[in-house]
Amino acid sequence: MKSLIAKIDAALGSIYEIDTSIKSSDYVSDQNHPKKQGALLIREGSPELKEIEVAIAFNKQIRSVLDELSTDNFSSWSLSQNQAFSVATEEISHFRCFIFHAEQSRAVSQLELEFQGEIDKFLLFYLLAQNFESIYSQLFESFSLSVELTEEEQERYRAANRLAREFILKHRPQFTTSEKFSDLLKNLRALYRMSPQDKFSLKQRL
Repeated sequence: MKSLIAKIDAALGSIYEIDTSIKSSDYVSDQNHPKKQGALLIREGSPELKEIEVAIAFNKQIRSVLDELSTDNFSSWSLSQNQAFSVATEEISHFRCFIFHAEQSRAVSQLELEFQGEIDKFLLFYLLAQNFESIYSQLFESFSLSVELTEEEQERYRAANRLAREFILKHRPQFTTSEKFSDLLKNLRALYRMSPQDKFSLKQRL
């Protein structure tokens, strides 16, 4: 599983051109999450030392699929394999985004983490499948929310999904050629580095 986690981590690092010594695969918990398919666990340590403990956790079913999953046979993935990859990508995205802002001594909202996770899932699935319509439908039109989520979590997830959907749809023409896609990546890198206030302001018009 950790080799796949490392691949996803490296792909996101390449997309955003952020090189860090902190690797997601080193922070995957050996314990199964009792409730959620995946989660970024954050716990404050010593206030004096300003320590924060972070871990990525998956439930038993997701871990089992990830243990056997390879991107080499993506075209033949089952629904459960697609779901496991989606969960893994989202949690690694959350981890990387949280670490990036922490290194800038900047707070990050849960909405921003969810928004970034939606964008990153779309990008990695698109890079694997090269099929905009299929991935767009899968992630933004045919998705369903887990019954394990609280009402507040569901509301936040819907908001993040809507923001990401609007962003991807707005930039759909940039998925048509490699040159235009390169321009999109430049915009995404700039967006990634913005403060949450700038990222979600009306001025930015996501």
